[in-house]
Amino acid sequence: MHHLLMFLVFLHYTESRIHMHIKCNQNVTLPCEAVNKGQSYRSVVWFRVQYPSSNNSKDKPERTGIIWKRKGNITSRNGSVVDLLKNESLFIQQATPLDAGTYECWLWANLGKTDQASYVNLTVSACIIPQTNLLMPTPSEPCAETLVEFRTDWVIMGFITLGLCKVALCVISVMMYRKLRRIRMKRIHSIS
Repeated sequence: MHHLLMFLVFLHYTESRIHMHIKCNQNVTLPCEAVNKGQSYRSVVWFRVQYPSSNNSKDKPERTGIIWKRKGNITSRNGSVVDLLKNESLFIQQATPLDAGTYECWLWANLGKTDQASYVNLTVSACIIPQTNLLMPTPSEPCAETLVEFRTDWVIMGFITLGLCKVALCVISVMMYRKLRRIRMKRIHSIS
């Protein structure tokens, strides 16, 4: 009984879980349900949680901080297309399947209070890119650039030809240089 009481004393957070599904390239706002507990807090951090692929119960999930706020100052990781809204919700701009996963909103409580956490499982549908004919422009759209595809063997032959032309020009340049040098030498010898 004593161990159970100690466990409850050291358990400093409560959690809730939300499941959201959106379409690719859609903006999404992940709510921080921990805020709704009505408790004041020192800071808020949104984490991206990755669970280990092994079934080993000793492996802990890896948490990567995305954005955090402390004393009104907001800091985010470089390159993030996220924002923290007034209600501590996480705003993700144009989410893709790479953004899918588990997110954790963690509120650090004031001294003597209980930390709060809430989780959001986000799934993002696959991005469907309409296939277009790159070689033939559609009549309704003017074609600024036309993509031309070449066979690999023709490309290789082109590079070989270009290389041989460069070698030939180098040989001709060296021959011309030698010929001009001989002419100069003859002039120098004929003057002396």
